Amino acid sequence: MCMQRVFCPVACNAVQQCDKPHTLRLQWAVAGVGVTMEDLGEAIALNYLISLVLAYPLGRLADKFHPLRVSIAALIGYVLVST
Repeated sequence: MCMQRVFCPVACNAVQQCDKPHTLRLQWAVAGVGVTMEDLGEAIALNYLISLVLAYPLGRLADKFHPLRVSIAALIGYVLVST
């Protein structure tokens, strides 16, 4: 279930590239991943909360070092955590 909660926002984001109306894309993504709308809402809210918490420290790091270096380090961290 935890992997579905992590994958669900990513899947919904990928589905946004389709030419279907937004509500149909959301229903398709939820049905395809197999989570409820409540789980989807919690995952998206958690995603926004984590982004809000990380915005200030990452901004400070980007000011101290360089935005490109911080972006590269963040992407490397993302790859290490997601694999």
